[in-house]
Amino acid sequence: MKNKTTNVIAGIVGLAVLGVASLAGAQATSTATSTPPVATSTPQVLEMPGLKIEITPSGNALLQGTLTGITSSSLTVKSWGGVWTARLSSSTELMRRFGGKANLSEFKVGDVTRVRGKIDANASFTIDASSVRDFSIMQIGDASAKIEKKIEKEIRKDLKEEKKEERREEREESRGSRNFRGPAWLRPLLERFGIR
Repeated sequence: MKNKTTNVIAGIVGLAVLGVASLAGAQATSTATSTPPVATSTPQVLEMPGLKIEITPSGNALLQGTLTGITSSSLTVKSWGGVWTARLSSSTELMRRFGGKANLSEFKVGDVTRVRGKIDANASFTIDASSVRDFSIMQIGDASAKIEKKIEKEIRKDLKEEKKEERREEREESRGSRNFRGPAWLRPLLERFGIR
């Protein structure tokens, strides 16, 4: 009986190795003759906007560029034509990339920013800013905290399920190990063929 079981195990392992080898050969052949695979899913990349300046005949301006300086009353932004000054006031709206409210302390030199406002006709390269958006600040505000809590909850739930599954598998293995002597991965395969 022991020899019969050993022969069956050896036969099954041999068939498995032969099947994997033939699949690998078929895959290599089909890859060599087929067209290259087409990507079905590409990661979403958030690109930063480039340098830009738009000025209307009435003096309204939109300026995009790199932040080069920060004070409590102004920002300096490098864009087309040179370095611009964006004067801040108490009514200037500071925003993050996705529109959430920002604080000036979140702005950093090197960040990509967009300034909207009115050109000061008496000062060169100066805009009285009505809004400033910092594209480098990726937070969405309070929503991110809610999302993090939901993700944490899902992770805890998944870990709980995994532990439960591991314990169930351990119980099944301990019951089955009384009759079966061999690697645990082979047991389900042998059971499929009616060998215990």
